[in-house]
Amino acid sequence: MNAGMLFQKSELLEHLTAYENVIVPALLAKLPPPEKKHVNDAFRDIGLAGKLDRYPSELSGGERARVSFLRATLSGGGMLFADEPTSELDTKNAHLLMTLLKKEQDMGRTIFFITHDGAMAKYADQSYVIDPVTHTLCPL
Repeated sequence: MNAGMLFQKSELLEHLTAYENVIVPALLAKLPPPEKKHVNDAFRDIGLAGKLDRYPSELSGGERARVSFLRATLSGGGMLFADEPTSELDTKNAHLLMTLLKKEQDMGRTIFFITHDGAMAKYADQSYVIDPVTHTLCPL
């Protein structure tokens, strides 16, 4: 099964363009990459029109996070794992990213995300905390 991964930091490859960073998971998995028009449309839809050929050093932190989001979601699969995806974002970009994740869920993708931010946890349908003594999951 194929799953996307969204990391705490963008983890973009600095020597690749934003477009190349988005398609690299498909290439590594020996799958056909998403069509460039589809990627271009996805960039436009999340406010990154015209940035496909930019390198990570030419993007803001919020833009880098959105490129990482596209890399994780366009790689396909029914699941997406997100490790503190908003920890390095300002409030506006954090809520934008969580809204994008919610849209993915609404389209049928299962999203697992870890957060220490109560405001971000409110986006989840189900929330758990890890008991510090027993190290077990406890529903909120």
